[in-house]
Order: sequence, then structure tokens, then C-alpha cells
Amino acid sequence: MSHGSTSLRRLAAARWAALTSLSSCGARACSTRSGQWRAAPTLCSSSTTCRHPLGARLASCWTWMACLCAAAQSSRRHGEPSGSCSTAAATSCYPLCSSPTPQIVGPNAKRNSCRHCSACSPLQTLTNFHDKCVLVSGQGPITDIAHSLGFKKVVSMDQLREQYPLLDMVDHSRMPRADSEVAHKFPQIEAVLLFGEPVRWETNLQLLVDVLLTNGRPSAAYDWSPAQLPVLACNMDLLWMAEAPSPRFGHGMFLLCLESAYKKLTGRELSYRALLGKPSLLTYRFAEHALMRRNCHHKVQTIYAVGDNPMTDVYGANLYNRYLSEQHSAAAETAAREPGEGELAFAARCRSVLVCTGVYKPAPARENIFLHGHRDMSAEAGLLEPAYVLEDVEAAVDLVLCRHL
Repeated sequence: MSHGSTSLRRLAAARWAALTSLSSCGARACSTRSGQWRAAPTLCSSSTTCRHPLGARLASCWTWMACLCAAAQSSRRHGEPSGSCSTAAATSCYPLCSSPTPQIVGPNAKRNSCRHCSACSPLQTLTNFHDKCVLVSGQGPITDIAHSLGFKKVVSMDQLREQYPLLDMVDHSRMPRADSEVAHKFPQIEAVLLFGEPVRWETNLQLLVDVLLTNGRPSAAYDWSPAQLPVLACNMDLLWMAEAPSPRFGHGMFLLCLESAYKKLTGRELSYRALLGKPSLLTYRFAEHALMRRNCHHKVQTIYAVGDNPMTDVYGANLYNRYLSEQHSAAAETAAREPGEGELAFAARCRSVLVCTGVYKPAPARENIFLHGHRDMSAEAGLLEPAYVLEDVEAAVDLVLCRHL
């Protein structure tokens, strides 16, 4: 996206202030850009949670709004894992209640701990891994992020390479001496945690395969048994939009390389214990829970997921909307059989909003749409159809305000 997260917050704050003023005079606000709205497939990306200060009128409607690419670019500028904001609720436009939300953490935790929720945030719920020794891959302060999420024993790729200098042999300028010492008391790796695309792909691919094929003991020879260490991966975006005229490779491309290398060597598919970030259902459920906490534990009725990537943002929002519908249908059946039962603390719906300032660009319809989502996500073309297609985030904010004022 062309908008940064700071400018997005400034825009939203200005919108809220103007609407508050209009409402106090009894006026009904509506954007002059409303003519640009059109029903169509919508794209959802990372999000910013907003609630209108008028309270009662918007008490049942939360806007989960922002832009994956805007958040991702902001994260990259601050040296954080790419796509770090792409999965859950990103930066908040307005504080929603006085209660803090310490569970919402992520790459921006230190500077924005009560307002930020990122793709890796759901990792804090996977407590069975918190006491294991985990190897982390990505860029930025990922060891600090892992500790903030509850992981107690964290090993970085740089630490692994320093302890086992003979493993990284691709870059001839960094080749170790033949007499380099190998660590003998390094802890065994018990799980792999992939935050985002690393800087040196060749080093990370080599060391990750070494760890996976030695059961966490990279100084040993490969063990070709079917057993595999648990792998937790965040950010599945194959592409993301930067300043270049075409999208850039995202972490999904790195995962594809790792999966290909693993299968080529073993003949088996690389399995994941958890895939987090859009379009993962766990990510959306965690984000909704975060929204409820921000809303003083009041039920959320409508979530608007705004983004620029159909393969992750729109797909994820529509997948979650289907999940919500299934949950409410099941609850209705339960209530019919057992009166008083079946009430759910779920949103009623999740609306996908696709914006045209990032990965997605309006173009003549193609007969064949190639689905390049992650391997483990079912290829359903219907989930790529957004509820709305809008010009940019500003138009998305206007849409939500006009619909709920």
C-alpha cells in the first residue's frame, strides 16, 4: 500500500473527529466518495481495529481495518519481520476502553504493546511449545519477539551458524576454516519457528534442513526416518507490494522453497504443526478475541477485513465468514434442541474489503485465475470474491462509517 500506518492513523483520527462534530449537530455523515463503492469480490489484509466514538450507534460494529502492505512496509522500515502485521489486527485508530490488552503482542510490542496484534501473536496460545528449545528464522528482533510471546529457550540462525560453522558453505567468502571448532554442548532443537522471510535464504534453507533431518542435532548425519520436528510458521503471503512496479516475494515464497527442498530430499511433504497469519482461521479467531477484549468483552457483530491481497486477505476473511456462519448454524440447532443453550460469543459476519493500492490491481477479467495460495489451503475460487472492491483504505473507512452511522 502507498499509505503508511502513521498516515492511516492520522486519516482515521481526522475522520472520527469530523464525524463526531457532524453527529453533534444532528447531521448524518456520508462520504462524497460513496459513489465509488461497488459490490464485488473484496480483498482483506492486515487490519486496524476502529470503533466510532458515538458508542451506541457503532457498539455492535467493529472495523478491523488497515492494509497488509502498509503494515508490512512499516514493519520492514523498523527492521521487523516482513508481513508482521498482516494477520490479525494491526494498529488501532482509537482506544476502545480503559482495560489493557497485554495478550496482544507482536513485533511492535515494545513501542505499541496495547494496540498491536500481528501474525505471530497467536503463538502465545501454543503454550505446549513455550518450554521447548526453538530455532527461530526471520529478520529483525525475532528472538525478543519470541520471548515476548512466551518462548523461554530461543536459538537464532546466527547463533546456530556460529556454533556449527561447518554447516554454512554456500557463500565462499564466509566459508569457515577447516579447523573450526564445532559446539559439543549446544542444546537440542525441539521445534522450528518461522516468523518471516530471512535475509540470507541459502543459509536459512541449509540450516533448517539440517535441523529437520537430524532431529534437532545439526552436528549429526542426516536421519532419514519419517519423524519430523514440529514446525510453526507465520505469514503465508507469497507476494507483497512495495515501491517496485510488481509485487515482491514474501514469506510464502520462502516456505515454498523449504517445502520443495525437504520433499526433494526425503520424498515426503513438510508438515506444519501450525500455520499462522492470514488466511489461517486460528489467526482470525485470535484477532476477534482481541477485538472483544478491546471492546470491554462485548460481542462483536461485524468485522470488516480490509486488504490488498486476494490470496490472503480476501480468502481469509471469506473463509472466516464461512466459519462464523457454520458456528451460528450449529448453535441454532443446539438451541432448538436445548432451549437456553447455543449462544455464541462470535461475530455475526466478516466482510472482506479489497483495495486497489497494493498487490491487487484492477484489470480485465481473466478466464483462468491461478490460485497461488499456500499448499495447505484448499483452492476455492469462490473464497477470492470480495464483498467490496474500493480504491483505497480511505474509501474503506468511509464505507464503514456510512453503513453504520
